[in-house]
Amino acid sequence: MWVRKGVPGHTFPLPIIPGCDGAGVVDALGAGVAGLKSGDRVVLAPGVSCGVCESCASGEDQLCRKYGILGETRDGTNAEWIVVPARNCIPMPAGQSFEEGPPGRSHS
Repeated sequence: MWVRKGVPGHTFPLPIIPGCDGAGVVDALGAGVAGLKSGDRVVLAPGVSCGVCESCASGEDQLCRKYGILGETRDGTNAEWIVVPARNCIPMPAGQSFEEGPPGRSHS
């Protein structure tokens, strides 16, 4: 909703597909991706960074000059398909349903 209403001081690239929360099944992998395979069930971390700068290398990816959030600085999760860096894919525990939500999240 806040993307549609606008955020003071922030300009959204338009047109843009909104949505930052997501979970799904890995369909395909890019060259050199390790630790994931097609068919894996994952939750998406919405913050996307370059992955190689000093901030990213030190674990402070939110300080990356290219940092952005899905649905805010690039197309988001309200799409049929989405492409994200492999580091944004968090494996879901076996037996956990998409309806239950991401790992470690409390549902009351």
